[in-house]
Amino acid sequence: MMLNSLQTNIIWFICTLENKIIFVERILQYTSLPSEAPLVIKDNQPEYSWPSFGEVHIQDLLVHFNGFSFVCELKAAIIFS
Repeated sequence: MMLNSLQTNIIWFICTLENKIIFVERILQYTSLPSEAPLVIKDNQPEYSWPSFGEVHIQDLLVHFNGFSFVCELKAAIIFS
């Protein structure tokens, strides 16, 4: 009985240690990721007047619930001028 208890504690300790090592590895990986591009890039913006007008035309919209999620079937057109 004492041996089973000791074996269980050793396995528990090794698993916990492995989880902590993985945690540290992930933190190191995430800190070395390159940062995302800024939301607005000043040299790559459309002209201020664009788009001056826009429309969304939706035809034959059908939305139904299948028990797990909403299902949407539509035909749409986006027009900019």
